Amino acid sequence: MVDLAESGNLSVGGVLLAILCVYVLGGRLLRIYLFDQSGPLQRHAVVQVVVLGDIGRSPRMRYHAVSLADAGCTVDLIGYSGNRIATNRRIRIRRIREAWSVPEGFPKIVYLLWAPVKAVFAALQMIWIMGCITQCPNFILVQNPPAIPTLIIARGIALMRQAWLVIDWHNFGYSILGVKLGAQHPVVRFSKWYEQRFGSKAYAHLTVTDRMHGNIVLRPDRPRLIVSSTSWTEDEDFSILLRAVEEYEKRAEEGYPNLLFVITGKGPLKSMYEQKISSMKLVKTRIITAWLEAHEYPLLLGSADLGISLHTSSSGMDLPMKVVDMFGCGLPVCAVSFECLDELVTDNRNGLVFNTSEQLANQLVDLFVTEPERLSELRTNVIAEYTEKTWEKQHKDMLSELFGN
Repeated sequence: MVDLAESGNLSVGGVLLAILCVYVLGGRLLRIYLFDQSGPLQRHAVVQVVVLGDIGRSPRMRYHAVSLADAGCTVDLIGYSGNRIATNRRIRIRRIREAWSVPEGFPKIVYLLWAPVKAVFAALQMIWIMGCITQCPNFILVQNPPAIPTLIIARGIALMRQAWLVIDWHNFGYSILGVKLGAQHPVVRFSKWYEQRFGSKAYAHLTVTDRMHGNIVLRPDRPRLIVSSTSWTEDEDFSILLRAVEEYEKRAEEGYPNLLFVITGKGPLKSMYEQKISSMKLVKTRIITAWLEAHEYPLLLGSADLGISLHTSSSGMDLPMKVVDMFGCGLPVCAVSFECLDELVTDNRNGLVFNTSEQLANQLVDLFVTEPERLSELRTNVIAEYTEKTWEKQHKDMLSELFGN
């Protein structure tokens, strides 16, 4: 009888343990489903704010966390323990244990030998916190310095969890090392390479000074991105662009930038032009075609350097809406001329107008080689003009009396 009772007690205990496990695991899975990136209740961004330092002594990063939380974001503030920030239900502090630091005055060799151990200790904690026990973030905002191991870990987690990496540059880590070791020390030179290598992979950059902003520049070998949208029909002579590309290839010298043309849209003549493109012998340029989802198209326009419109009106009385899209994203345009184009594109103000492929080739050379500041002026004008020209303002000015409001 005792054995049976004991057996019964064990059985009940096992059932209770199983129920508890299911409850805990089910609650965790439900939370992930509801509040993770694709969950139905995840309406605001999830942001990891990472400080590989004392949170209490990092006011700028604390302010980032509070401002993001006030905007509705869910924030994981990750860093060493320090003074608590004001209580906020949208901010959760994830603490990293700090390794012992070599005191000032020790020989350099001690500092160099201990630094890798300290970096590995921090890296393992960052991987666990950022990659395993937090919600999948939409953005990872990291403070730099320290660059090692922050940048490589943040980059890896961003790729793994499909998040955008944003770096807030407070200084350059290699310059701090240079004070202790000398600017030409191998460790400092490696640190500079590392910081440039992984820092360049970020989606966006913030800086504490305008001078630092000027120091973080686009890579000179970056291809210039040019976008055109077409319906691949006979009312858009796409051969104008192909001939302009060939003309640019003929003129291109060693210092000329590479040009990447992305052509979006679909239509009856697409396959014919794709065959022509594949037969072209291109060195300084590349042409690719794409079909984008609605939410992807403005991202492409916002990333581009220049837009091209080949639209010619069948009546001579309509306007290319693709140019409106480009202007709305702050993108200047080179547009083929037709009768009423000047109602939208003002030559030498928000874009350039051409009639032939040779003129378009000249404009590409001018904007990307001989007068790059001209492209910046056109972009500035587009942004200034379309900041004022909102749909709401135009609708109110023109239609309020018609509809009596």
